Amino acid sequence: MARCDGPFGSGLKSSHYTEAGVRVIRLQNIGIGEFKDGDRAYIAPEHYDSLGDHDVVSGDLLVAGLGDEKVPAGRACLAPPNCEPAMVKADCFRFRMKKDHYIPRFVAIQLSATAQAATACLSTGATRLRINLSASSARSVALPPGPEQQAILNYMEKETSPLASAISRLEHEITLLREYRTRLIADVVTGKLDVREVAKGLPEEELQDKLDASAGYDADEAEDDAVFDLIDTAED
Repeated sequence: MARCDGPFGSGLKSSHYTEAGVRVIRLQNIGIGEFKDGDRAYIAPEHYDSLGDHDVVSGDLLVAGLGDEKVPAGRACLAPPNCEPAMVKADCFRFRMKKDHYIPRFVAIQLSATAQAATACLSTGATRLRINLSASSARSVALPPGPEQQAILNYMEKETSPLASAISRLEHEITLLREYRTRLIADVVTGKLDVREVAKGLPEEELQDKLDASAGYDADEAEDDAVFDLIDTAED
């Protein structure tokens, strides 16, 4: 089984990213059993050629070496169709498996299901959970016969399909709400939505309290909340 990690150090930084070129697969693209395609980054082919062998092709197993309390280290997914040319970044591991004994998707789901337990045993990080390439390569995977692997996958997809649809719908709604929020703030800042009369009616102390915000908010978030309170009042 061929394997590799992404380049460490100054070889690949965000300053190297371009609008197009070789796709860079990062930690945020490796979901729990699924590839998350939304956040894309690229580098120039010339720079890619200088980095060595970190390539990814469709169907490769991708494993995250870094995690946190929301997404565990050790989670895995498959590289999507037609992703080439592509490469992995640091803390992202690529495994190219022979498919005569196991179904790659079955392995990805099993690794994701056992990621938290593996992290507890194999993690080396003190502040963030990290599993290195060697430890990831040593993880055990149960491999029933091929037809049984496929039957398990079919059952899981049937049972989780309604949940996946609900999650997808909610994620889409959250995206729309964030876009609406951003647009409303822009309208207030540019004057398209006039809240000056509403602001005049607020006591100075109350407006300042809204802008200062309560404990746990940063200044930008606090100001956004204050703006939205004004918008709500204006729209009423």
